[in-house]
Amino acid sequence: MFSYQQNFFSETRPVDAKQFWALVCAPKTRELIDTVHRCKHEAAQQQAAGNDDGAKEQERQANDAKKRLPAFIFQATFDVTRSKKGFEGRWRKQAATRLTGLVVMDVDHVGSEELRVKSEEFAAAEFRQRAAELGILLIYITPSGMGLKIVFKADAAKGNLIDNQHAMAKVLGVEVDESCKDASRMSFICTKEDILFINEEELFTYENKDFAEKFESLYRGGNSQPTLQFADADADAADGGPAVAVRQAGDGHKVVRQDAAETDSGVDAADADSGVGNASTPGQQDAPTDGLTYRGVSYTKIIDAWLGGKQPGQGDRHRMSFLVGKDIRYICENDAKQVEKILRSLPWVDEIVKERNENVAQTAKEACAEEFKSYLPKKLREAMRKAGVPEDGQGTAAGDGGQTELPLTEWGERIGEMADSFPCMRSCLHGVPVSGRAAALFVSAAFLGTDMSRCWYHFYHRPEEVRRLNYCVYIIGDPASGKSFATRLYKLLAAPLIAADKVSNEAINRYKRERNERSTSSKEQKKEALKKPEVIVRVHGTRTANGVFIEDMNRAVDHVGQEEIHLHLLTFDAELDASTAASTGGQWIDKSTMELKAFHNEEDNQQYMNADSVSGPFNVYWNYVYTGTPLSLKRKVTEQNFGSGLSTRLACIPFPQSQFQMMELRRTSRVDHEADEEMKTWAYRLDGDARGELPLWPLVELCHQWASDRMAIAAVNQDRADELLIKRVPYYGIAVSAPFIMMRHWEEWKKTGTFEVDDNDKALCELVLDMQYRCQRWFFGRYAENYFDNMMNESLQRGCRHNNRMQQAYMMLPETFTIEDIEKAFGVKNDNAKKICQRLEKEGHLERVRRGEYKKISKTI
Repeated sequence: MFSYQQNFFSETRPVDAKQFWALVCAPKTRELIDTVHRCKHEAAQQQAAGNDDGAKEQERQANDAKKRLPAFIFQATFDVTRSKKGFEGRWRKQAATRLTGLVVMDVDHVGSEELRVKSEEFAAAEFRQRAAELGILLIYITPSGMGLKIVFKADAAKGNLIDNQHAMAKVLGVEVDESCKDASRMSFICTKEDILFINEEELFTYENKDFAEKFESLYRGGNSQPTLQFADADADAADGGPAVAVRQAGDGHKVVRQDAAETDSGVDAADADSGVGNASTPGQQDAPTDGLTYRGVSYTKIIDAWLGGKQPGQGDRHRMSFLVGKDIRYICENDAKQVEKILRSLPWVDEIVKERNENVAQTAKEACAEEFKSYLPKKLREAMRKAGVPEDGQGTAAGDGGQTELPLTEWGERIGEMADSFPCMRSCLHGVPVSGRAAALFVSAAFLGTDMSRCWYHFYHRPEEVRRLNYCVYIIGDPASGKSFATRLYKLLAAPLIAADKVSNEAINRYKRERNERSTSSKEQKKEALKKPEVIVRVHGTRTANGVFIEDMNRAVDHVGQEEIHLHLLTFDAELDASTAASTGGQWIDKSTMELKAFHNEEDNQQYMNADSVSGPFNVYWNYVYTGTPLSLKRKVTEQNFGSGLSTRLACIPFPQSQFQMMELRRTSRVDHEADEEMKTWAYRLDGDARGELPLWPLVELCHQWASDRMAIAAVNQDRADELLIKRVPYYGIAVSAPFIMMRHWEEWKKTGTFEVDDNDKALCELVLDMQYRCQRWFFGRYAENYFDNMMNESLQRGCRHNNRMQQAYMMLPETFTIEDIEKAFGVKNDNAKKICQRLEKEGHLERVRRGEYKKISKTI
């Protein structure tokens, strides 16, 4: 049994046949590999057109998608170890290797025609006999679409892993990728369709104990080099390649070592800093030493801005080269080789190389080994801005926390692919650009979910509680960018609420008119007393008095069987600024508290002297959808109020810029009456017949796994900001996908009162999770980072004030001293002086010379 990693930062887990097929058949795998193929194709087109920067950007995006794939480690399983940060698990460490006896070999640069021929060859019946003879168990196309992975049985007589690869390569007539020599080497997974040959009977149970016994200790000691001396290695040396030195291994085998420095792949995944790891990526290719650029701006210019235009002094050049490398690695994929090239291009680094043969490679390696955060360092961001590096993304990020462009078009294409599987989805997307479909999906889900106000589900957090479909949705885009699509969706999808409210509002207005007439007419005053109508109004605009709002919320109740259930109120406003301005005065004031409590339907309370006001506790059942500009969002969610928790409750989805495109010139309107009618029909169905508990537990399990995987990464990175942003994302995974899943299983629901969640439903939920999480980081990532940084700084400042006093007192002590000296220096009495002395002794700052006399060990504390 071999291993896999869900992502680069997670521990390894064993793979059986069920887990293997689940991974290669997962919709997310197909989505990521499709992205790799698309970006690779676009990179080739950009390269052909002479656009090198465009090609590099597409390669970067392909690499990013590939690194998000799970990976198999066919060659090994791993012992339980602790990471440097103390996390216990089966981390992908070469030193913890347990060899399986399987070998994986890369065959790179295979053309599409050759792949087609090989696919037919491997599918032929006679190949199975040949594969059995060679010990081949698996062949699949790599995620790049331009290579093959061949997994086969190791033969101890042929040597170690790389020796076996050389032997197999000779039989198959292919070249070996020398970077695949390590036992802890990752192999990114493929889709089911990319598997050209598999021997299921042996692949998942194969074990070669003789091979493990012979070579395991070598790999644990960090030795991955060939144990046999191949003729081509000598030829390589003769041709001016790396010289080959032969030494005797412990078991009598010869070990070939190249003089050129080789990096060991015994990476501790729990302490790793990036997704680069052992997998070869385009970002690790050698780049020219001259003309190094990032998005068209030279690294030298960015570093000059980082240094503030000043060059490091003679005694500070090594330290600054390390600090520069530690920051610049964020924009060159944490690749030590690339960092080294960038550092060597700096004149002051070149100086110390010439003066004292500075080891720049070691500096770059140490810089890349530092903790790698999921966001750009603040100083680097500022330097990039000053150097004129083009900003990421479409639209403006309120918090500027996103570091990579949001894939709005990619999301839109994915939603478009799913639209035919989910009723009404295609109609909800009508007239919206592809890159705006994410916004349309969230808005339509919020209105449809409000129609389903008589439904509930249970969640993994406090599973005993009933959970509702709650939505706090902001659509953020530039003025006149097309956000008005939300108004159309509101009028159609909230039609049942609007129609019911029309009757209720007419009754209330009639009551108000009659009451006014009573106050002015003596004849009217003699009539029977007026009774205020007990009606339900659920749609409320920004000019709604608190008393009215709370009264309507308490009154909006229905019964589902024996259960009393509160219906959601709904607010839609096309101008976020209007609600922000209203919250500072007038009747809408103080609803900010209810905006926070709406997300979890928390309890609020009101006690006023006003005779007409509602008194007592009430729970907040309120969904709201706003569209607005980035500036309006900045006014609503600020760095100062970030700690209130509003941002993590929001689904804040960007709407793309218009990109200077004019609307189509038409004399007549083009209304899709069929789409409008479909949306309205479904709205009334959900409002009338969607009642009861939703069978969404499979989605809850999916969300729990999704959050667990990302929380593990946040734990490795000690990223408190990411931890905060992850926690509430799963609620939107459920809430946004639930209405479309309900419509998809409508007939089953009507017949049985339940339905089975399938892979299509899970794929939609996963897509929503990804969109919500990425948008959270995009808009509020920097706010979250600064929030925790500021907390840490305040703590450090308090600690520093304390430490400074302790430090000063400690410095006043002579080299040898007594308890009386401590009393004078620290200004304390005898008992406290003894406690301070005991603590300093325990911490190793002093030692006892003789009874009552002590000696300093350290200069500072």
